[in-house]
Amino acid sequence: MLEIYGDRPPRKDADLSAAITLAYEQLLAERIPLQEVERLTTNLFNGPMPFSTHDLAASSALAFFQTPKYFSVLSECQIDARRCILDWLKAGEITPTIGIVFEETLYRDYKPFLIT
Repeated sequence: MLEIYGDRPPRKDADLSAAITLAYEQLLAERIPLQEVERLTTNLFNGPMPFSTHDLAASSALAFFQTPKYFSVLSECQIDARRCILDWLKAGEITPTIGIVFEETLYRDYKPFLIT
């Protein structure tokens, strides 16, 4: 996963507290217990990835969106989360690869079923 940053990965500069808040409030719409978001985001923060604050928030939220037991809890907020990620991508606040993976994963897992 480090390859998403290329030959010269950025310095690890994520603001852990801000990333937790962004993931919990903006992406997960406060539907996952804050303690779970804090735990996962802190684990990612302590890992080898040189996350920015927004990359860390997106990666943390994505882990919850990918967890089958949370599908029903998060299904109503996934469109807003995808819009938020798109806004961050347009503003250059997240790495394009993370934005693309977020969108592709949520599209695959949450796309609406066609009514026939």
